[in-house]
Amino acid sequence: MQQNIPKSLIFVFFIVTVLVITILLVGPEKPLSQQKQAQQTQQAMEPSRSATFESMLEAADNAIYVENQKTESDSVQIGFVVLSRPGYVVIFNDQDGVPGSVIGQSDLLESGGEHFLCQ
Repeated sequence: MQQNIPKSLIFVFFIVTVLVITILLVGPEKPLSQQKQAQQTQQAMEPSRSATFESMLEAADNAIYVENQKTESDSVQIGFVVLSRPGYVVIFNDQDGVPGSVIGQSDLLESGGEHFLCQ
């Protein structure tokens, strides 16, 4: 005795099988929690500005932090400077990795300063 299976049932079985195989081959993207965890790990690895500045002070008595600059400006915005004794901040042109001509300097700083321009 031969059993007859309706063609529509075979078609549905075939479609479901193809979908399951496709899902297994493509695989889901990382769950959102794993993406957030990866972002947090990356952020934790990048030192903050204050941590970087603190580590410079631990290595030496002098430190400078220069903020992002606009290229069309003729001055340099200095974020923070800490000096062990009075001195200047001097900005040089780059000549293949060595200091070139002076393009800006600060006034005499007694112990440092915060948010000033070198022209």
